[in-house]
Order: sequence, then structure tokens, then C-alpha cells
Amino acid sequence: MASMGTIRRLRRLEGPGGRIFLAALDHGLPAGPLPGLEAPGVLAERLAGTPISGIVANPGIVRFLGGIADRTGLVVHLSAGTILSNHPTSKVLSRLPEDAFALGADAVSVQIHFGDDSEDRMLADAGLVADEAAALGLPVIAMAYPNAGSPGATLHAVHAAAELGAVLVQTHYTGSVESFLE
Repeated sequence: MASMGTIRRLRRLEGPGGRIFLAALDHGLPAGPLPGLEAPGVLAERLAGTPISGIVANPGIVRFLGGIADRTGLVVHLSAGTILSNHPTSKVLSRLPEDAFALGADAVSVQIHFGDDSEDRMLADAGLVADEAAALGLPVIAMAYPNAGSPGATLHAVHAAAELGAVLVQTHYTGSVESFLE
């Protein structure tokens, strides 16, 4: 059962109708300086009039978000890795939930690439984050991506992320509404 803190923070991420719509500003670390993300504060202010309910950002970017982080939910992404690596889908923890909590996070996110050679470590990291985040009343969003593209692999990844303690799961679209609903 989720703690009151977790439930309250999840509500802060909700927009109209209880839906959560997050703007992902966390792609600069893995992919490098992407157009539009080179000035996260400017982009964040441009998002002020949009229907987003929150922002996903790496810890080092939070300080540049300005007032938008006060007006929307904040998800601090704790996983890191780059496309420069020989294993670009291998992610490590760059920070811990207590660091995100100190930044004012409403939730934390971790990334797991199922089928990667480092899957075991990413699963252990996700379990650690889930335990520490629960103690702080922070919801965990798992970015669960199977390296195999089948709907069955996606279902397995989503189920595993939930069993590790994720409250919300982000994953690949499986190609049809029917298979994605499963």
C-alpha cells in the first residue's frame, strides 16, 4: 500500500481529469546537446502555457528550470548512460532518491533495459530506488524498455517494473491498441 506522502505527490503530477502528461527534458544526458534542450530554463518557460502536468529532468538541470518547477510536478531521473558508450542501453544510478527529495521532486524515475547485458544491475538499482523512495514517500516511475520488440516482452518488462515497486511505468508502444491494453 502506498504511503500518504506517495499518494499526495502522485496527485501533484496529475493534470485535468487525473491524467499525467510529462515533458521529458532528460534526454540531453544520454543523447548529448539536442536542439531545444541546450537551454532547459528557456524551454521550461516556453512550456508554461502548455497542458503538461510535470517535467522529467536530470538532477543537474533542476536548478535551471526556474518557476515552472513550482507550477508543475517534478520528476527527477536517477539513471544515467550515454550513446557514446559501447553499451548505450546500460544505465547506472547517478543519484539516489534522497538527492531528488532534496531538490523538491514529486517523483523519481529509473530506467531498465530488459535483455541488456547489465539488466541484473539495472534491476538491482531499480529495487534499491523503490525501497529508498518508498521510505521518503516518493513515487517511482520505471522506464521499462525490452530490447526485444514483441508485445510479450513489453508485457513482461512492465510487469517486472511493477513488481519491483514502480507506481507508474513508461514503455514502448506495442503497435496496436489491443496489445498495448494488455
